[in-house]
Amino acid sequence: MAGTLADVLPIEILPEVDRRELASHMTLRKFKQDEVVYHQGDPAAHWFVVFEGLVKVLLLDENGRELLISLHSRGEFFGELVIFEDKVPRDGTAVCVIPTSVFQIDRDGSLAVLKRNEEARAHMFERLSRSIRKLEPPREVPRRGGASGPAPTAYSR
Repeated sequence: MAGTLADVLPIEILPEVDRRELASHMTLRKFKQDEVVYHQGDPAAHWFVVFEGLVKVLLLDENGRELLISLHSRGEFFGELVIFEDKVPRDGTAVCVIPTSVFQIDRDGSLAVLKRNEEARAHMFERLSRSIRKLEPPREVPRRGGASGPAPTAYSR
């Protein structure tokens, strides 16, 4: 299975022994369109990477309407907060928009690999940082002449 992961997970940064260990804690799951991966409130013990397809994460408002939180396509993570918080319920519901395959990754097994690999940890933090930035509302920034507007979307390093 590890050979099929290279374009959705950066497994090349891991030593061979850790690649095998991570793969042993992964399961490829296939879902139909509109099938639920997990429900809000479910206990969390795994995180996910989309192999193919599209997953939406949503919340239900007080009237039962869906509030779209995020969309995840090939190579994108979802449910990854479980890496940082053990035994907490899911904060949203993940539903497949189209037929979808995801890698379900065990929290404890992946944590063991992350603890041993600084480069893998840095990659996860960078991915999480990107996810958090997507959820933030646009900032207003002062413009010349006193006007303000949305912050530029491109970041320079």
